[in-house]
Amino acid sequence: MRDDLPFPAAPSSIPCGRASARRDTQPSPPGAHEFSLLAFEASCSAVADSFPHLAVDDIAYPPPDWPDAKAAQQIALHLAIRELQARQAVLAEQLDRGRSQIARALKIVGERMEAPEFERAYRAMAENAKHSLEDKA
Repeated sequence: MRDDLPFPAAPSSIPCGRASARRDTQPSPPGAHEFSLLAFEASCSAVADSFPHLAVDDIAYPPPDWPDAKAAQQIALHLAIRELQARQAVLAEQLDRGRSQIARALKIVGERMEAPEFERAYRAMAENAKHSLEDKA
């Protein structure tokens, strides 16, 4: 585990999409990078409570053949970006994903919010993520 990350870096042996040569179009305010990583970690922890068979690391970096871990990561990204105000560009770079992949995850989860059962579960995860982030800050 790298010391500068709140969770392990993606294993280099797993193909993760395109290379990380992205740049923000706007400069990040001081601390935005660290805050975004903490928000994602808090979101992964909150989602793990609803997916007890998945480790937080598997949610942050889902194995390619685990669709439930991928869905959990999409929920964690949505929580971090929409609820906790993490920067999409920071998470795209950290996860070695294109912004369009992150945007697709946000759209998928947003569409799922139309189901009342999912929205209730999401709201509970959002509250847990907010409390977890407050504890980390």
